[in-house]
Amino acid sequence: ELDQLEEIILLSEFHMKRGGINSEQIAELDSRFHMVLYEACRSRLLSHVLTDFHKYVMMARKSSMVSEERARRSIREHKQILRAIRDKDANMAEELAREHILHVMQNLQKQEDTE
Repeated sequence: ELDQLEEIILLSEFHMKRGGINSEQIAELDSRFHMVLYEACRSRLLSHVLTDFHKYVMMARKSSMVSEERARRSIREHKQILRAIRDKDANMAEELAREHILHVMQNLQKQEDTE
């Protein structure tokens, strides 16, 4: 699973360099990153809750394009989370995941404010 997450991050960086935010691959890779994490938690209930939240985020993202800056930041956040997981630093991984969720929520709020 860690190798899958790393591969997803590398592919995300590749597609950002190649095509920027308009690349559909970025959204697909973002979804795959989260789905691998959700499945890795080995909890059906938690996986279900997280998947529902991620579906909401993806719908909101489709209705209003995410900025290239946010996409790049999200990839960096994914890298940091993966690094903490690889280092077996659960506290850091949790803190980084919380920050990532906060940034997603802030971005969604910005999108709603501009609509």
